[in-house]
Amino acid sequence: MTAVGEARLSIVDFGGHPFTATLAGQLHDEGYDVTYSYCSSNEMCPTGNMDSLRERGLEVNGIDLGHSFAKHNPIKRFKDEVIYGWRLARSVRSETIVACQLPLISGSILRTAARLRGQRYVNWLQDFQSDLAALTSGKTVARILTWFEAQQIRSADHVVCISEGFAERVKDIGGQESVAVLPNWAPVEDLDVQPRINEWSTSNGLDERSFRVSYSGTLGSKHRSHELGIAIKELLTDERFEFVFTAAGVGYNELKSDPVLAASDRVHFWGLQDYDDLPKVLGAADVLVATLDPTATEACVPSKILSYLCAGRPIVAFMDSACPSAQIVEEAEAGVATTTAGDLVNAITKFVNEPEDRKLAGKQGRSYAERNFSRDAVIERFVKTSTIERF
Repeated sequence: MTAVGEARLSIVDFGGHPFTATLAGQLHDEGYDVTYSYCSSNEMCPTGNMDSLRERGLEVNGIDLGHSFAKHNPIKRFKDEVIYGWRLARSVRSETIVACQLPLISGSILRTAARLRGQRYVNWLQDFQSDLAALTSGKTVARILTWFEAQQIRSADHVVCISEGFAERVKDIGGQESVAVLPNWAPVEDLDVQPRINEWSTSNGLDERSFRVSYSGTLGSKHRSHELGIAIKELLTDERFEFVFTAAGVGYNELKSDPVLAASDRVHFWGLQDYDDLPKVLGAADVLVATLDPTATEACVPSKILSYLCAGRPIVAFMDSACPSAQIVEEAEAGVATTTAGDLVNAITKFVNEPEDRKLAGKQGRSYAERNFSRDAVIERFVKTSTIERF
């Protein structure tokens, strides 16, 4: 087992998301004694550029299970979570651990090991996994996971929440007084605005004359794939439209297997792309779409919208207006939030017919990202809300 040394701080993000990986690199560049760990066997979400971080001298530990993480098979998933948790516990030896979006069993193992070793443990709460499990796994599993989740929240030395709503819920759970709010962000310095016609769009043979609607990132069971498919089929009756999915997850597989969508030469399913290509992937779009089931509004905040803002393209957020991500879109005046498939169709059609509104929304989204996601602002907020002192 590869250890990550005796650093003062370890950021552990199961998914290896670009914004947490970039944060670790930025902290390292600023002189913080930090390491970064993730699960290299998780293939359901885009990851940061780990090779680039290693080249800059950051110690990165990708924990490999030897196979893809079994997200949707309960028995295999339990085994994978145990293995991942034990490997984390053996390798992460820093004074402070910031744990982000760990599977609940894995997180319990790491938290127990941290307590035995006297390590400080910060729970960076990205979603309420027990609520998401309740959507697909039934009440019994949800009750068990709710207990695990509550114990992890109560036992942490500090909890960082990504929204005020999450913080209120943590307080309602009880037993945890040290709570702070740190909204997510995207690494704006990595995600520059790209022309619509670029190397990526050209190499993939995209039609320069089409109006391109794109979805990029995780498209899982909570992302309204069925309703999204209905909207796409209606829009396909207009020959101007083209759809691009660079995604992964159960919802993505459902759309990909839909016979109508699969047969269309104007719907493309290309899977997750390399992180270095993400600016070009997003830049190739005319409109970017993000989705979330209303029942998951209080449990999950889709962060793909934050990358969308950086791309300088208008956003249609197909989710409840109470979702913090939808509120960001409207606050930034970077697009619209819609709640029904019919509204989704109307919003996309409105953008195709009003190019000046489309241009303005994209510009305002990028301006919001530059104001709120800059390197210095991100480091300052993270250090403050995580109660991490300068090492």
